[in-house]
Amino acid sequence: MAFRCSQTSSQPPNTLLLVLAIVFIFFLFPPSTVSLSFQISRFDANANNIVFEGDAVPFDGDIRLNRVDFVTRVGRATHSEHVRVWDPSTQELTDFTTNFSFIIDTQGASEGNYGHGIVFFLTSVDSEIPPNTAGGSLALLNTTSLLSPSKNNIIGVEFDSFSNPEWDPPGEHVGFIVNSLSSSQYVSWNATVHSLDVAKAQVSYEASTQKLNLLLTYNTSPLRYSVSLDVDLRKILPEWVKIGFSAATGTKIEIHQVLSWDFSSTLEGKEIIDANNNTNMQFVSRNRKEFIINSLSSAEYVSWNASLHSLDVANAQISHKASTKKMNLLLTYNDSPLRYNVSFDVDLRNILPEWVKIGFSAATGIVTETNRVLSWEFSSTLEGKEARNKHGNIKLILGLVVPLGALVAAAFLIVWMDLKTSKKKEEEDPQDLLGEMLIQT
Repeated sequence: MAFRCSQTSSQPPNTLLLVLAIVFIFFLFPPSTVSLSFQISRFDANANNIVFEGDAVPFDGDIRLNRVDFVTRVGRATHSEHVRVWDPSTQELTDFTTNFSFIIDTQGASEGNYGHGIVFFLTSVDSEIPPNTAGGSLALLNTTSLLSPSKNNIIGVEFDSFSNPEWDPPGEHVGFIVNSLSSSQYVSWNATVHSLDVAKAQVSYEASTQKLNLLLTYNTSPLRYSVSLDVDLRKILPEWVKIGFSAATGTKIEIHQVLSWDFSSTLEGKEIIDANNNTNMQFVSRNRKEFIINSLSSAEYVSWNASLHSLDVANAQISHKASTKKMNLLLTYNDSPLRYNVSFDVDLRNILPEWVKIGFSAATGIVTETNRVLSWEFSSTLEGKEARNKHGNIKLILGLVVPLGALVAAAFLIVWMDLKTSKKKEEEDPQDLLGEMLIQT
C-alpha cells in the first residue's frame, strides 16, 4: 500500500528523505548515545567497556598497566566509548568530572630507583601507543611527536615518579601536560611516601571558567595535592576524544594499578563511524522523541528517557490533519502513567512527493539496544491509483493495440485471400464449361 497526498507546490520534492518513512523513529528508536557517564567499581575480565593495549590487563578486579618481570614496559587502558569535548557549530564546551583510585607500588626501592609513573589522559580517538614510548615517555609521546606538539592533541594528568631532565621539572611531581611531556602546571610529590597507599584523584573541567583541576588525596595520609590549569580545550583537543590511563617503566620499575573509575560529562552527542572507519560526528539531543524534516535536526521535540521505559510496550498514535496542516504524536506506555505529546505545523506538499513509502527504521552505534515493532495499523483519506511508471498507461495501450492489430491484420489477410481464390475460381468455371460444350459438338 502506498500513501498519496496532493502535490500542488512548485517546489521540487526532496526524495532523499521521506518524512513519513522515518517519523516513527522517535518513539521506538531513540538516539542511543548521550553525554558519557559511567561508574566502574570493579574491572571485570569479561567486560568489553575497557580497551587494553600493551601490557595492560584486568587483574583480580583491577587494571594492571605494566609488567615488572621485564624492564621498559608500556600499557594503556581506555574506555570503549568516546567523549564529546566541544561542539564546532556552537563552540560549546563540556563540563566533566572523573574520579579514580589507583596504587603505585615502588616495591621498596629507594628514591630515584623506581619509575616512571601513570597518566590519566584525553586524546584523539585514533590514538594508540606510539613506538619507543617506554620510560619517561609514559606510553604517550615519543621524540618524533615531540617535534610537532600542535599535532599531538593530548592533555594528561601525570603522576610522574621519575624526573627526566630533558623535559621534567626537578623531582617527582603531579601536574598537567599539554601536547608534550613538559609539565604546564605541577606540584612536588613523592611516590615512595605513598607506595601501596590507595590514591584518590578527582579531575574536573569547568567550561565556564575553562579551568582544569586536580585534587589528589590518600586513604592513610593527611597530605593533599591540588593543581589547576587555565586551558581552552577547543584549542588542544578534537571534538571527540578517547579517555583512559597509560603507564610505563624504564630500567627502573614499579607497579601501576587502577582500582576504580567513574566519569561524567555534560555535552551530548552521537558518534558516527563512516564506511571507511573515519570518525564523523553529528549532534543528537539526549533522550527525546521528535519530528524530523529533511534532516536529523529536530523540528519539534520533548524530552524523554528510553531506559525509564525499557521493555515496556509503547503505544504511539501519529496523525496529520489536512485542514490544519498539523502533525500530532501521542505516546503512552502500558505500565507507566507518563504521556508524551508533540505537535508540529507542516504542509506535507512542501516536503513530500505525491506518493511516498511508509515504515520504520532503526540503528545502533558502538552502543546497542534492541528495537521491535509489535503491531501497526494505518489509514488515509485521499483516494488514487498509483501508476508504477511514468509511461505506464502508454505501455498499457500499446500493449493492447499491438496484439489486437496483429489479429485484425491476420483476419483481413485470410478473408482477402479467400475472396481472391473464389473470384479466380469463378473466372475459370465459364471457360471450363465452354470447353466441354465444344468437345461434345
